Amino acid sequence: MNIKRTLKRLIDDTQYVAALEKQNDLLKENLQQEKDNLQKQKEDLRKEKEQKVADEEAQYKKRSRNYLRPIADMQKWLLENYEFRYNVITDVFEYRKKAEAEGHDSEDAIKHDFEIIDKYAINTIAIEVQEAGIFVRDHFVERLIKSKYAQPYHPIRSYINQVRGTWDGKDRIGDFLRRINHSDYCQKMGRIWLRAMVAQMAGYDEKHANSVMLTLVSTTQGLHKSTFLRSLLPNGLRDYYTDDFSLNQKGNAQRKIVEFAIINDDELDKENPKKMPLMKTLMQTMKPSFIGAYKKNFNRLPRSASFTGTSNQRELLTDRSGSRRFLILEPDGMINVDDIEHDQIYAQLLDEVEHGEPYFFSKEDEKEMQEHNLPYYIKTDLERTVASYFRTPEGGEKGEKMTADIILKKLRTMHAKGVQNIALNPFSKTLTHLFGKPEHTRDSNLYLVKEVG
Repeated sequence: MNIKRTLKRLIDDTQYVAALEKQNDLLKENLQQEKDNLQKQKEDLRKEKEQKVADEEAQYKKRSRNYLRPIADMQKWLLENYEFRYNVITDVFEYRKKAEAEGHDSEDAIKHDFEIIDKYAINTIAIEVQEAGIFVRDHFVERLIKSKYAQPYHPIRSYINQVRGTWDGKDRIGDFLRRINHSDYCQKMGRIWLRAMVAQMAGYDEKHANSVMLTLVSTTQGLHKSTFLRSLLPNGLRDYYTDDFSLNQKGNAQRKIVEFAIINDDELDKENPKKMPLMKTLMQTMKPSFIGAYKKNFNRLPRSASFTGTSNQRELLTDRSGSRRFLILEPDGMINVDDIEHDQIYAQLLDEVEHGEPYFFSKEDEKEMQEHNLPYYIKTDLERTVASYFRTPEGGEKGEKMTADIILKKLRTMHAKGVQNIALNPFSKTLTHLFGKPEHTRDSNLYLVKEVG
């Protein structure tokens, strides 16, 4: 009985364990199913969220396309109908209609094709965009106009590139300079200066500036001196001529040698002599340093300007060591300023520069210039006295060679003012200032002079 009871207990225990194991397996299976269901729910939620994000992105892109489509249409319409450029000299944006850009071959095209973009122009263009059925805010129109679609433009360099290689081989410089006077000096020196002007405008030499001022001098007014100097520039570049120039503000003066092609110092004889060193410094400046209006950085533009001047007084120079900076020419009479063939003149000058003709003055040229400029210095009382009795022979006149001692004795004989007590050495220096270096002989130094009669 005990054995049977024991066996029965073992069987019951085994069945109980089996039942427990089966129940555990069911629990595990249910737990795994719950986990799988939970994982599936998470995966469904993730997919639902991703789909929602994708749908939102698709809707955003659709809205963006709808929002940007008018801007793209505006961009296409503007670039099909207009040209835009950025004038790097004046720091302004300019525009013209594409239709207006066709068929302009004259020099006036540089000036008249494009107009400055101001508020009026922007409003007009914005209205035209709306009339074309494109509706965008005005600031989108302005932003496109004042962007990379406005190509940088240097009007002076642009003109130079326009005429480069177009010279027909006919010399026009000779006749152009004869508008001033017919002297060999004008022909020789004037050609060099004009080449220097064009080389400066073209940026041909980045190390050397045109440091000589072309100066027209005449005691007779109304000879078109200033008008001729303005006429050095073609019509399309006349905006880059100025006679509004002052040495009192250095930064302003430096800015102008970048912003203009010709700077004319009208009535040069009225400049304060103390300011002339600054003038000479400016004429030699190649890369001016200044901060433009409403700018934060220093100027990076190259110099374009050459200097000119006029004077109604023959006596205008003060510094004898600096006279090589002034190419002084006296007009024979009224200067003709009509019918100037600018394109061919500039093309010829540029061709000569690029083929090695001198566009700077040699040491010999500077020496000749200094001797030529002797009559244009502001004279001392003694120099005025001597000049009232003696002068330099002109135009093939025959003069007489005299020593300083002979000239001084003649003046004393004529009771000239201020010569009775002067020593011979300072008197000789005065003669050198007036008539140039004397001719040295074995026995004496001779000055070539002609008595004023």
